[in-house]
Amino acid sequence: MSPRDAKFVRELLVLVLTVGILACLTERVAFGAGQEQKSSGITNIEATAVIGLRIEVHAADKPIAIPYCGENGAGEYFFCSGDAHLEVLRRGEWVPAKPRKGLLAVMGAEPDTVQKRLLVEPQKTVYFVFNFDKAFFGIQKDERLRMQINTWNVTESIGNRDAQVTISSPEVECP
Repeated sequence: MSPRDAKFVRELLVLVLTVGILACLTERVAFGAGQEQKSSGITNIEATAVIGLRIEVHAADKPIAIPYCGENGAGEYFFCSGDAHLEVLRRGEWVPAKPRKGLLAVMGAEPDTVQKRLLVEPQKTVYFVFNFDKAFFGIQKDERLRMQINTWNVTESIGNRDAQVTISSPEVECP
């Protein structure tokens, strides 16, 4: 697959994921659409099983370059979806977490224009956050999880699969 075709596929996946998210959001709005609110106040409350992982990345003697797609205002970064993924330990093997069967979801990646480049200098530490819904991935309490993160030695190499170094987090038990 040519780089141009790969970019097209990534952009198509982003579009499909965005449309799916918007469809879910508008469906939620549609339930209350057309109904006049009788008084001000809380109109809905939902509980979710969202898990937040805080990942500490430390550069020892060489810099680490990591693409990111946002920050939360507290000095923590968000991964770009194509360069970090969650894994689950199942039957003694690490497997990528995938949407449960039957869900109409497509995992995508952000276009290169959204990606920013972070260089973690030697002896420095940065923090990333990764939030996910246990039910979406069919992950159970007490299952073992880890993150796989694609990194590079210099920001100019980001995206070059030949220069990519994938690092694994320590494992953590799902609450």
